[in-house]
Amino acid sequence: KSMAKIHSDLTALRIIADHSRTMTFMAADHVRPSNLGQGYVMRRLMRRAIRHGRKIGIEQHFLKDLAEIIIEQYKDIYPELYVNRAEMMAVIPEEEDRFTQTLAQGLREFEKVVKEIRPHGGQEIPGHIAFHLYDTYGFPIEMTQDLAKANNMHVNLQGFEKAFEQHQEKSRIASGMFRGGLADHSEESKRLHTATHLLHTALRTVLGNHVFQRGSNITQERLRFDFTHQAKMTPEELQRVEDIVNQAI
Repeated sequence: KSMAKIHSDLTALRIIADHSRTMTFMAADHVRPSNLGQGYVMRRLMRRAIRHGRKIGIEQHFLKDLAEIIIEQYKDIYPELYVNRAEMMAVIPEEEDRFTQTLAQGLREFEKVVKEIRPHGGQEIPGHIAFHLYDTYGFPIEMTQDLAKANNMHVNLQGFEKAFEQHQEKSRIASGMFRGGLADHSEESKRLHTATHLLHTALRTVLGNHVFQRGSNITQERLRFDFTHQAKMTPEELQRVEDIVNQAI
């Protein structure tokens, strides 16, 4: 191997090790991969580790194995790693599966883009298209850049960043409408806000203490409650939660 390739591989290994360790501790703290807050940070760390794994030839899932090693190394100092191990080991492979599907779908979409641009002599992937791959399919911009380079093309990063900033501004406006979880301060919304606390308690009673609130959105018409749990709730579990809340009301 050339020195440049060795250096690149070592960098990838360091990133994988660092991100895997952070991912494991976040999972132990009941953070789950998502598109919001800490969950978004965790998802990006996991996916960046997977991407660098692919760069050095690791095609199979590997984050769960690394998490097992990290748990063994630190469990005496941080017992919550071992206590929450089963839950963590269910979550990590799910995200790897999800990202593997994302990569496969994103690759197919990228190939369509190349087929559209190439016949016209184009060598640039427009920024808004790169952002579409990122926003719609979850395809990392770094992957788009790598694939573009392999096809003797390049990505218009300035256009990508502009599209990204426009998307963030729309998100900020939307989140401002629901600051504090309440869309308004009507009596009905306030009652539903109280119901979120009852719902949270009921969920922890039925599903376990690993359940934590990850967000809520309350209007006069309905209540949305996001929470951590590694599996789809069964009809029986839903009924038990409903019964507990109704009894409290």
